[in-house]
Amino acid sequence: MKIHYITPFALDKNIGKEYNARISELPDDAWICLRDQDTLPLSPYFGARVAELIENRGCYSLIGCMTNRLRSSHQLHGRLFSENTDIKYHMDISEERWMNFHTKIVPAQSIAGMFMLFPKSLFNEVQFKENSLRFDVQFCIDAADKGYKIGIAQGVYLFHMYRLGSPNPYNDIKHLL
Repeated sequence: MKIHYITPFALDKNIGKEYNARISELPDDAWICLRDQDTLPLSPYFGARVAELIENRGCYSLIGCMTNRLRSSHQLHGRLFSENTDIKYHMDISEERWMNFHTKIVPAQSIAGMFMLFPKSLFNEVQFKENSLRFDVQFCIDAADKGYKIGIAQGVYLFHMYRLGSPNPYNDIKHLL
């Protein structure tokens, strides 16, 4: 199994187009691990854990992870938005979640684009919408419509800056426009 870890950036802010371009270059038997550039894996075993997650994914083809900062609380550790910037604190959460949940995946209707794990075969049927701020939500909707199961890996945790320092992180989208 070959896993391609990519963190695309679009100068023209058309992230859907950039994701499609980068993923199109990959072989058809690839697994893709998309991450936003403002995320941080907190374990030296991150790659091995992603591989183990793929091996034990069951029926899931589109997988998200847990995190510290995000608009949607269903992917937040403790369902709480964190202002804590102590990386050691988050490293401990990452290790604790892996020890407690390992490769457990729970069903979800949607996952955030800050971490998306899926096979290229899914991408070959469902591509990212161009010029959309909701490219990740639409990708999930389209994948579900094609019968793909979406889940959240309970044991994988990433630090996500998610508009860190903004007085209104939920609505601060100027970097996307």
